[in-house]
Amino acid sequence: MDGATTATSTQVLDPGPAESKQAGQRPAPRAASLSGKRIAWVSNHKLNAAVVLSTLAQRVQAASGAREVVAHEKRGPNVPTEPAVLARLARDCDAVIIGLAD
Repeated sequence: MDGATTATSTQVLDPGPAESKQAGQRPAPRAASLSGKRIAWVSNHKLNAAVVLSTLAQRVQAASGAREVVAHEKRGPNVPTEPAVLARLARDCDAVIIGLAD
């Protein structure tokens, strides 16, 4: 090196949008409390997803007083959740959490 200083920069990405990335769509309103609620977890079927999400679901249920935790595992990480499954979860559950793991 010739002793010159090089500038570096770091870009921080926030996966939680302040507004929806798709026009006209907004995140669902957050529940004020999960106590007594039925929560669904949707796993993306990646390696360790079942272990991570199962552990997290147990901890959230214990800490929040959720009545029940329902699990659904997609067929694969690149496969969207079937519309019928989404409709059933929306109808039967008070909150749905989508989870990822590697």
